[in-house]
Amino acid sequence: MPTTQTQDTTTEPRNQRRNRKWSNLLPAVIFLGAAMFTFFRSQSYHPPAHVLLANLELQRLDGARIEPSQLRGKPIILNFWAPWCGPCRLEMPWLQNLQKKHPDILVIGVEADPAEYANGIILAADKQISFPLLRMTDSLRDAVGEPGTLPTTIYIDASGKVVHSISGITPEPLMVKFANDTLQPH
Repeated sequence: MPTTQTQDTTTEPRNQRRNRKWSNLLPAVIFLGAAMFTFFRSQSYHPPAHVLLANLELQRLDGARIEPSQLRGKPIILNFWAPWCGPCRLEMPWLQNLQKKHPDILVIGVEADPAEYANGIILAADKQISFPLLRMTDSLRDAVGEPGTLPTTIYIDASGKVVHSISGITPEPLMVKFANDTLQPH
């Protein structure tokens, strides 16, 4: 009986179908990647290059006004935080230590959610925080924007130049280094 060789004709079309499927999906994958990049880039915080907090209307969490003379000509560490934020709570004692060791630098905490002001006051008392904790006022928001990540810390030298900006938790040794950078002339 003669033997007939059968050729597998299904292999080539299957590979072609697979390649065609990927070539159809590739534009969608590229578009999705570009859309995600654009979205996340727009969500990242970009601080201003220069901030003069002494020119702004600032209030403590309890509503008391901050006098501009307390801020004028001082390096400032501006920390955006919330009482419910675990990394923020971890940084608070480090910021307190920094304030104690560098009285020439003013550490300021900023809470943006009015519903959390009372919790912020309680937390400050529990953690023995002595640096001012402020409300996010309209003038402060206009000057520095609204960080999307907590904690976010802005290191500002005495002239108002933003020296460093960090989104996310900052290890204490790095916090000290950045604080020292605010004391250097720029």
